[in-house]
Amino acid sequence: MAEVRLVSLKKIYEKNVVGVEDINLEIEDKEFCVFVGPSGCGKSTTLRLIAGLETPTEGEIYIGDRKVNHIPLVFLFDEPLSNLDAKLRVEMRTELKKLHKRLSATTIYVTHDQIEAMTMGDKIVILNKGRIQQIGDAETLYDHPVNYFVAGFMGSPPMNFIEGAVEDGIFRAKDGDIKIPIENVKGKVIVGVRSEDIVVDSKGNIKAGVELVEALGNEALLHLSVGDISLIMRMYESPPHSGDVININFKREKLHIFNAETGERL
Repeated sequence: MAEVRLVSLKKIYEKNVVGVEDINLEIEDKEFCVFVGPSGCGKSTTLRLIAGLETPTEGEIYIGDRKVNHIPLVFLFDEPLSNLDAKLRVEMRTELKKLHKRLSATTIYVTHDQIEAMTMGDKIVILNKGRIQQIGDAETLYDHPVNYFVAGFMGSPPMNFIEGAVEDGIFRAKDGDIKIPIENVKGKVIVGVRSEDIVVDSKGNIKAGVELVEALGNEALLHLSVGDISLIMRMYESPPHSGDVININFKREKLHIFNAETGERL
């Protein structure tokens, strides 16, 4: 098999509709690479360009050392599991990974399902509006998203976001009574916190109303309200009941801070 290199790849359709723009990516030999993103982000367009089904407006596509228009040196999958039920999807994910391991084939896989991406990909490429947002493995993308889009896209349930501003080292939420010490940041920001990084804390200064409890067997998802702010909290012990008021806190070392205007990580 062979590595795949995309160099400054661009596809512009009629009426200046951007398919993909400035895609630079290296996929190593025998790697299982997943393209993930919302509908219209450019993942299928990129796959079609690699397959030779579309002609790039600009840029180059290499497989090994050869510049190519058509290939079958890599395996290409465009949302192959999208019409299967949940149980069969899990089974087929396992079978595809086993097949990849047995054949040692360079594989590019397109999906809009971030769970598929995280469980299958050696390398995950997140696209939005025709541009690469971040490249990495599942752990890196989940724990260290480079911007607001990636943070909100990766993870189920999605990351909680709280809008507000930092003044004199204190973040104050715009729509609820949430105050968090944050150093070395000033101005309007968005604070992100994963559901598992919200904890019940009898000494916590954030009072949250329990709106709904989703019992999922080994865990529960609590839908909380703090003023006009909605949060989802993950619990692994016995949860409170709907209608209760609890004190919560955030794991400070797990907070994600984003520029409110650009969405970039601070």
